[in-house]
Amino acid sequence: MKTIFEKTDEGDFVSTASAEAITDGIFAVAMTILVLAIHVPLKNELISMLQLNSYLQGFTIDLFLFILCFLILGSIWIEIRFLLHNLEKMDKIFMWLTLLILMFVVLVPVTYPLISDFGAEFAIFRYLFHINLLSIGILLLSQYIYADKKGFFSDFEDYNYKKRTALFFPLIAFIALILSYFFPSGSSIIYFLLFIDNFIVKIPDYIKSDK
Repeated sequence: MKTIFEKTDEGDFVSTASAEAITDGIFAVAMTILVLAIHVPLKNELISMLQLNSYLQGFTIDLFLFILCFLILGSIWIEIRFLLHNLEKMDKIFMWLTLLILMFVVLVPVTYPLISDFGAEFAIFRYLFHINLLSIGILLLSQYIYADKKGFFSDFEDYNYKKRTALFFPLIAFIALILSYFFPSGSSIIYFLLFIDNFIVKIPDYIKSDK
């Protein structure tokens, strides 16, 4: 049975089980409270068709952003769990990288209502939303690189492919950040590419196999 910290010839390292537990817990909370940003009207707020139409416009935007953010967090969780599953061990530096990722994950339920309510008027909230996701992507990529450098992987045959997948997320977040300056209302749509990333990152392999 593993303890949280174990002693080896290489020094202290953290068991992957502890990282998996805190990751699952924080993602579960963050993904659940996303729904709280969807405004549910009081009974006296909807007394005319004009008010109903106005509410439905705002509700549609809130629902779109909720679905998008939920799926984004889900894709990040999948990447982290895949990474942790393929590690034999991790050290304290890797654990701190994990905690930093989780810190930015917790901020997603804060930044997404801001972009929903004020993103059209104040660009700073759009930028904060994308910068937050970009920070998560950079840290996740750093974990892959650090774990490979330290030899933490157990038997990872397709590391180069997964590293391309990890690189894809911060690249998409960076593009969304740039697009938010030119297309304020549509910059977040590009995040849907994350859900076909397995196909996109394999394109270089398809090209090589055809040659």
